[in-house]
Amino acid sequence: TIVSDKVQYYLAYSYYNQKEYMLAAYEFDNFLKNYPLSDIYPDGKYMIGATYYALSPKFSLDQEFTKEALNELLSFIELYPQHKYVADAEKKIKELRNKLAYRDFYTAENYMKTDNYKAASLYYQAVYENYIDSDWADDAMVGQADAYINGKKYDEAKKVLDKFYKLFPKSELKTKADRLKSKISELQTQKD
Repeated sequence: TIVSDKVQYYLAYSYYNQKEYMLAAYEFDNFLKNYPLSDIYPDGKYMIGATYYALSPKFSLDQEFTKEALNELLSFIELYPQHKYVADAEKKIKELRNKLAYRDFYTAENYMKTDNYKAASLYYQAVYENYIDSDWADDAMVGQADAYINGKKYDEAKKVLDKFYKLFPKSELKTKADRLKSKISELQTQKD
């Protein structure tokens, strides 16, 4: 029997609406493989991203579905920049990137609590290098400066703070950054 593109698409969509996301992902994937010329292909491309987005777990768990959702949604926007779902896809992408950024930020904060400043510094750096557009980038820069200060790497801390001031002139963390900058001066004066 010949299954039409719309039947395949709506089967996947019905699984999605019933929150059967694994089945929906499987069926949307089949739809995309079997009907690349369908007039509803762009909708299917968006929906597979939306399905992986729905499968994306909280930040502390494995983020395979989060990364899959990001790839699919970015690909969708690239292929169909004028599509009606682009704004929604962009909103989902921002949320997913924030989740991944927060995951690294949270890890860095835990390393700070155990006085492992080197590891903390690396995770903070990963946040702003990989997710500069996230809500956590400025927090990560200030956190990294703090980690460097605790690790007695004052010059590195200064460089990060200078970068922070350039990239985030309106950040709410400016006061904290100013305190860290003063702390560096005090500690370097004591050292000399």
